[in-house]
Amino acid sequence: MPVDIYWRIGTHGDQRSLRRRAVTRGDWSPVVPGSVAPGVRAGRRDGYTHLDHMADVARASELAGFVGGLLPSFPFTDDPWAAAASLARETATYRFMIAYQPGFLHPVQAARMSASLQRATGGRVVYNVISGGGGPAQLWWGDRVDHDDRYARTSEFLDVLKGVWGGGPFDYDGRFYRVEGARLPEPLARQPFPEIYFSGSSPAAIRAAGRHADHYLSWLEPFDALAAKFEQVREHSGALGRAPRFAVRIDVLARPTEDEAWDEIRRGWRHVDPALLRGPEASGDSVGWLRGQSFVDWPVTGFRELEASPNVWGGFHLLRGGPAFGLVGSYAQVAERLDELIGLGVDAFVLAGVPHLEEAYRVGENVLPLLRGHGPRVPSPCPPPPPSPHWKGPPEMTTRVGYFPHNNSLWVLRHRGVLERSLPDVEWVDLRSLPPGDRPSPRAGLPSAHGDHLFDGGYDFIGTGSTPPVTAQAKGHDIVYVATSAPRHENGRLIVRAGSDIASPADLKGRRVALAHGSWQTTLLLFALDGAGLGWADIDPVDAGTDAGRLLLDGEVDAWVASYPSLTRVEAEAEVRTLVETDGLFSHRSLWFTRRGFAEERREELAAIVAALQESDAWVRANPREAARLFAADDEGDVDAWENALRRRPFGLLPVGDGFVAEQQRAADLFHASGLIDRKITVADAVVPGLADLAAFSGAAG
Repeated sequence: MPVDIYWRIGTHGDQRSLRRRAVTRGDWSPVVPGSVAPGVRAGRRDGYTHLDHMADVARASELAGFVGGLLPSFPFTDDPWAAAASLARETATYRFMIAYQPGFLHPVQAARMSASLQRATGGRVVYNVISGGGGPAQLWWGDRVDHDDRYARTSEFLDVLKGVWGGGPFDYDGRFYRVEGARLPEPLARQPFPEIYFSGSSPAAIRAAGRHADHYLSWLEPFDALAAKFEQVREHSGALGRAPRFAVRIDVLARPTEDEAWDEIRRGWRHVDPALLRGPEASGDSVGWLRGQSFVDWPVTGFRELEASPNVWGGFHLLRGGPAFGLVGSYAQVAERLDELIGLGVDAFVLAGVPHLEEAYRVGENVLPLLRGHGPRVPSPCPPPPPSPHWKGPPEMTTRVGYFPHNNSLWVLRHRGVLERSLPDVEWVDLRSLPPGDRPSPRAGLPSAHGDHLFDGGYDFIGTGSTPPVTAQAKGHDIVYVATSAPRHENGRLIVRAGSDIASPADLKGRRVALAHGSWQTTLLLFALDGAGLGWADIDPVDAGTDAGRLLLDGEVDAWVASYPSLTRVEAEAEVRTLVETDGLFSHRSLWFTRRGFAEERREELAAIVAALQESDAWVRANPREAARLFAADDEGDVDAWENALRRRPFGLLPVGDGFVAEQQRAADLFHASGLIDRKITVADAVVPGLADLAAFSGAAG
C-alpha cells in the first residue's frame, strides 16, 4: 500500500537541535550574530530571509522523497496560505498541506482562494482543518466560541465550502453561515477539491471528522490508544457510509544506533526546567494535548520515564514547542514503528525533526527506504530546483572547541571531561584533523589556518600563541580576545650550539634560523632582530616545525627558537647556549580567542569554557605528572620531559590588559613592516572590555 509521507515546514523559526530550546533560524526571535534566516554578517543582515529558509526545507524534503509539507498556523507564524503561494514556485510536485481554522475565514472566500491556488499549482493544495485549542491563542484571534461549537462551526464551514465548489448556485442557512446563490466561476470550480486532513481528539471532533475527513489526522499516542481512537472514527464514518483513512503527525529523532538517538535526548534533557517535570499545566481546552499528557505518570525525574512503549517517547514538548509524543531510536527501529502504525491502518504521515532542513535529508535518506512493503508514494520525476542564492550553509549545531597539544590548557581540558559538565553537547575539534591551509614561504607571509577555521566552520573557540590572532585580524576576521595566560618566559628561548660563532642577535644576519613559523616563535625572533637593528629580510628563516631540534644538532641551521619539551631532548644530546632569553623581550603568553559573533551571542557557553579552563588549569598545577602523561600518550614522548615543560609554565587565565595589547600591537606593526601581513591592524579593535567579567579570572591583568 502506498503511503503519503509529508514533512513539516516550520513557519515560525527553528532550533539548531533538540539540545537547547532556543530559536536561531528565522526572525521570530531577536536576530543576532549566529542567527540564520536572516543571518548577521559584518553587523548587517545577510539577505537570506526566513522564507528563503522555508524554501530550502521544501526543496530538501521534496528531493528526499516526501510528497509534501505541512505549513502550520499559529498567532506567531507566517500565514500558511501566503507561504504556500510563494513556495509553490520553488518546487515541482510538492503538495502544501495548509493548516487553517475555519472560524477566521469565510467559506466562500476560502473556496475562491483554494481553487485559485489549485489552479496556479496544478492541484497541489491539501487542507489541514483545525478547530483550535482554546485558551489565550484562541482569544488572540478574537474567537470566543466554546470547544464543541467550534467543531459544529467547522462542519458547517466545510458544508458551505464543498457546496460552493460544486458549481452551484448554492444556498445554505445554518447556525454559523448563511449564503444565497454562491458559486465559483467555472475555471475555478473545475479545479480538484483538496484532500481534507482533519485534526481533533474530542468526541465533537470525531463526529465532525466522520462527516468530512479524507484523513483523520492525530498526534502520535501510545499505539493501543491510537487504535481505539481510530475505531471511534470508523464507527462515526461508517454510520454515514464513509470509510476514512488515517494519518499521524510524528516528530522523529533517528540516528544510526539507538544509543546515539537517546544520547541526543540526554543532552537536551540537561537543559529542561525542573518545574516542568512536575506535570503539565493546561492553557486551553485541547483534548488532544490533555490526552497526550494523560499517558505519562507525572512527576518524572529521568527522560526514559517518558518512554510509553519501545521508541515512543512523550517528552518532545520539553525540548521544543509542539506535541509531546514522537519516535526515538535507530533508523531501523523508527522504520519498524512506522510499519506498525501502517498495520493499524495509517496510510499517511506528517513527520518532523529538529532542525527541519537537515533532518529532512536524514529521515528521507535513512528511514523512508526501510519501510517494508509500504513504500512512500513517489511524486512524478522532476529536475531538482536550484538552491536559494542566499543560502550560506547550515548553521552551527553545537559549541565547537578547537584543541591541540601546543595549547596545553585546552589539551588537558579535552581529556578530563570538565567542560562536559556544563556543556554536554560540546564538540571537540583536533586542529590536526582540519585542513592545514596554505603555508607561505617564511620570507613572504604567515600561515593563517588557526584564525581561518574560526570562520569556516572548524570551531568556535581556540587557544594559540601570540601570532595567530594578529594574522587573523590582518585577514579581516572579526575576532575578539577572551583571555591570556601569565607570561611564559621560561617556556622557550633563542639558542645556538655551544661552539657557535654567533655571539649576539646582530650576528644572525645572513644565517639560517629554525622556528615554527606563524607561532609565538615568529614574534620572539622578530623582536630579537628588531632589538639588534636587523629586519626579517636580514635572515634566512626556516619553517622547521618538529624537525627544528634535529636540524640544529645536524648543523643544518645556525640557530633555533626552541621550546620545551623539544628543547629537553636536544639538551640531553648536546650542549647549547642561549642567545636571547624570552624574559625582558617578550611575554610569550597563551591566548584564547573567538569570533565576535560567538562572544556576543553565546556568552553563556563562553563563560562555561573559561570557567572549565580555570578549573582544569588548577588541576594541572596540582598534578603536573598526571597531566604530563596526557601529552606523552599522544606523541609517545617522555613523561619526564613533559612534566618538566608543564612545571615551567603558568596555568590560569587572565583578562586582557593594556600591557599585552601594546605588545601585540608592536608585533603587528613589525609584521606589517616586514611584509609578513598585508595591512596594518589595530589590536585594540579585538578587545571587548566586558569579557573580563565572564568568569572569575585569577591574578591581575597583563
